[in-house]
Amino acid sequence: MTENKIHISNIPLHLIAYTFALLIALGLRFALIGQHPLNNVEASLALQALATGKGQAVSLSGEPGYLGLTALIFFIFGGSDFWARFTPALIGSISILVPLLFRPWLGNRVSLLLAFLIALDPVLISASRAADGRVFALFGLLAGIGFLLKKKPVLGGICLGIALSGGPGVWTGILILVGMALVSRFPMAHNSLEYPTNLSKNQWVKVIAGTAVTLVVISTQFFTYPAGISAAGSSLAEYFTSFGETAGNIVMGSSAAWLLVELPFIILALWGLIDGLVRKDELARLPGVWWGLGLVLTLVTTASGTGYFYWVSIPILVLTAIKVNDLTRQSAGENRIVFLAEAFLVFALIIFSFLNLLALVNNPALTPDETRNRIIGALLPLILLVVLTILLSWGWSASSTRKGFIAGVMVMLSLMAFSNAWKASGLGSKPQYEFVDYGGHPVGSKTLKSTIADISRWNTGFENRIDIVMVALDQPSLRWALRDYENLILQSGYNPDQSPSLILTGTDQTISSSTSYRGQKFLWAVQPQFSAMRLTDWVKWAVFRTAPEEKTELILWARNDLFAGTTTE
Repeated sequence: MTENKIHISNIPLHLIAYTFALLIALGLRFALIGQHPLNNVEASLALQALATGKGQAVSLSGEPGYLGLTALIFFIFGGSDFWARFTPALIGSISILVPLLFRPWLGNRVSLLLAFLIALDPVLISASRAADGRVFALFGLLAGIGFLLKKKPVLGGICLGIALSGGPGVWTGILILVGMALVSRFPMAHNSLEYPTNLSKNQWVKVIAGTAVTLVVISTQFFTYPAGISAAGSSLAEYFTSFGETAGNIVMGSSAAWLLVELPFIILALWGLIDGLVRKDELARLPGVWWGLGLVLTLVTTASGTGYFYWVSIPILVLTAIKVNDLTRQSAGENRIVFLAEAFLVFALIIFSFLNLLALVNNPALTPDETRNRIIGALLPLILLVVLTILLSWGWSASSTRKGFIAGVMVMLSLMAFSNAWKASGLGSKPQYEFVDYGGHPVGSKTLKSTIADISRWNTGFENRIDIVMVALDQPSLRWALRDYENLILQSGYNPDQSPSLILTGTDQTISSSTSYRGQKFLWAVQPQFSAMRLTDWVKWAVFRTAPEEKTELILWARNDLFAGTTTE
């Protein structure tokens, strides 16, 4: 019996580590994905997938990968918020294994660190939890390049086909790769990367065939919906129409939000980039080029909101992994007590300073004396930290003090990164204020659906049988929420000759009818207004996720005779 037991000591350590990273990724990407209602852009795609899964003709967006696979899932399991986000969350979770393809160039330790960073990156978590094709484009392209470098043309072609099915965002990745390829033709003087020899003509044929077959199979929903191939052709047109259509203040607001959620990684990545360029390291230069190109392309394709910021995350994480690997190889130094004391001082004094800063921005009604005391309380710990660091370095050990300071900062950055990852996973107290790139968060979905279901049940005996008319509401999230209602009608304007049981309108529209109605206002969705935020607002948002908001309100009109003791007159 003991011979059949599997001993943990016999399992390779790197396999255990990657499994742990995969479990973290799965947890953060699947947490509560069925509890948060779809926003407008997600709902628009989900409605398309739901229609094509039923064989209905519909105008398709340029994301055939998401539409094709989600339509198949809807056909098998039915439409729901969970299944609408299932495929992106699964691909986003599996993506932590992509660094395995680049181990010959990154090394074992850096690849493993990169897997954990991908699992924890808040931008990649948000992209993986969204009901769209962004993760198809990103990780399909990365996996495809990885397999091509390892000379596996069939697998490379399949992944590239998945990438091309991921929507307009794939073209940002392709432009970045072109830029990196041009830069790589001029290697640095030292420490150049070695690339494998070119693929043979026969291998390229396999790549092209695999890409084409995968794209066609996914787009046509395994040949059950031939019209789906049209979505593949529209992604390029959608991409170029996204250039320069949004005001600059929106770009600045989105960029500031991105900077805050990625700040722990950006600090380490900048450090690693500067250090690598000084050492003329090609492994630092290429991610630096990727970072710069990705950021420029993201900012100029402003019509996509913040949708393409995920392309910037990968080079930042690569540089972060390289720097963390260098730092963790260093010992505590010759004086461990000094090392621990300095690390504790960094952690405690920075926390104390930050708490005073929060108290200052959260209490605008402070008296001048209280404001002065809070400012002193925020600055004094930092001054004290500088003085104590100098004394420890001068009186005991400069090496141990420096390493202790770095260790304390690393702990702080790790806590910030985990906090942002937790909030990006929808586990925070205010998911409606997270770093999102489109639409509004339908905070009133549950209340509105419950109210309509109660009225329907009272009058028809079923919660989805009552007739509803939506008047001049361009809200895909609302249509998705009411998708199960059999008698839902969409109208561009109200017809006074009709007298439906329920009418949904915006707050700026009234109902003029011979039939008597009563109305109830509902808060349907909220969206953070990053472009209107000041410095103090950003500090609050970074910690508490509070922000100025734009509200979308609806009015539900119910015919009077639906209620006991009333008539339509």
